[in-house]
Amino acid sequence: MKKIGRIFHLSGDKVIWILCFILSAISIVFVYSSIGYTAIKDMHTSPTLAFARHVLFIIVAYLVGAATSNIGYQLVSRIAVMLYIIAVALLFFTFLTGSRWIPLPLLGRFQPSELAKIIVLIFTARTIALYHDKLTDKPLFWATLIPIIIVAGLILPENLSTALLVMASGLIVMFFGGVKIKYILEFVIVAVLIGSLGLFVSYKVFHSEYADRARQTIIARAETWSNRVDHFMHPDEEEVSQENLARMAVADGGLFKMNIGGTVHARLMTQANNDFIYSIIIEEVGSIPGILIFLIYTIFFYRCCMLAYWSGRRFGGLLILGIGSIIYIQAIVHMCVCVGAIPVTGQTLPLVSTGGTAYIITGFAVGIIQSVAKNTNQRKKAKTAETAEQPVETTTNNQPIEAS
Repeated sequence: MKKIGRIFHLSGDKVIWILCFILSAISIVFVYSSIGYTAIKDMHTSPTLAFARHVLFIIVAYLVGAATSNIGYQLVSRIAVMLYIIAVALLFFTFLTGSRWIPLPLLGRFQPSELAKIIVLIFTARTIALYHDKLTDKPLFWATLIPIIIVAGLILPENLSTALLVMASGLIVMFFGGVKIKYILEFVIVAVLIGSLGLFVSYKVFHSEYADRARQTIIARAETWSNRVDHFMHPDEEEVSQENLARMAVADGGLFKMNIGGTVHARLMTQANNDFIYSIIIEEVGSIPGILIFLIYTIFFYRCCMLAYWSGRRFGGLLILGIGSIIYIQAIVHMCVCVGAIPVTGQTLPLVSTGGTAYIITGFAVGIIQSVAKNTNQRKKAKTAETAEQPVETTTNNQPIEAS
């Protein structure tokens, strides 16, 4: 029993755990408030069972996170290549089937892109740590970037926003790892130009006589992307859509109020408990608590940056920066969508939205952060103990001085 207790002990940085607990508590309250319509309409079950399932996933996520925090993070470096191959194979399978999910017993369905976006960061951090003395070489830049492009490319047809998240967090790891900023900027500029051209062309194609033919090809998903941008630029305020309901929910929130469980708009939204949960939070408690949630994620990211700095290890530090970045960016994207600042992306709010396996994988990612933090704490304690055991010399006037 003691061994089991040690495995599931919450090791690492207390501040990170506290922030995660706060976000999970927020999740429990507002998922309970907003999951009703989704449970009946999409999940074909009762709101009580849907909510119980969400709580179960939260518990499992923390068990996974705790177990991961007690496993040396160096292990993921040793198996990074194998993990990457598995992730690419799963993504290729979903690419061929044209679906984001793989059905699984008990879990319902598994979204490989959620796992792949963490694994590709592990793989990138490992590559940079191994070849950090060659980061100025252009071939190594491409050797580091191409695995990220492969993962993002396989995710792209079904989930553009997640593909962009993978690219952004991968480039952040490369930047902090010491890759030349010139190479990164050149790639970003070319990618933005190609992406903008692709959206423009897809919009023209799907608003032409070739639209029906295009919908039968691999570029069919591009219609959704171009339409989302078009709806954002030219919104139909009379349409009863998810994004309009989300914006109305934010508008009804005001600065501050206490009306938990009193949402009106969630009763009409199938994505209120995941893609638009931030809107429901603001509707029920106001914009000031909404800003506080943003600050929680900001503190989380800042703490990750400090833990990366304190780690003193290239691989461990880059792991924390990559995982912290992707969680923080995803949270910001979700909030911006909910307040109408950017087009709809379908990104959930980490550790708050429902998500099933996505919540568990986030727990795994937090566990990796905590594993690095635990290793840092252990090295600090060992160094302190070693300093305390060093012999002491005395001067002629009997003043003690530490031996060098």
